[in-house]
Amino acid sequence: MGKGLDRRRFRPNLVVSVDEQVVHDNEWIGRRLFVGEAEPQVDMPCERCSVITWDPDTLERDASLLKKVYEEMNLNFGLYASVVKTGPIRVGDKVYIAGTGK
Repeated sequence: MGKGLDRRRFRPNLVVSVDEQVVHDNEWIGRRLFVGEAEPQVDMPCERCSVITWDPDTLERDASLLKKVYEEMNLNFGLYASVVKTGPIRVGDKVYIAGTGK
């Protein structure tokens, strides 16, 4: 976007920072993750709506963000996952993708 964005626009439950060599997040679909003591299963991409256009602090709208997500990612940004095994997750826990060694 050429500018900083507040991640709260996307309402994430879990934010994962990845190395450049890791598989693209669409390749995570159908895979189980290991994070902390929990094991979520990645189910599908998250299709975005106009809610991401609202600044969480000022409530000002910026439609260019939704347009960019549409043009670059077909409105998909983020992933939906379901919990296979519950357990605590802590800031800084590493995330591993089953079957990739990453």
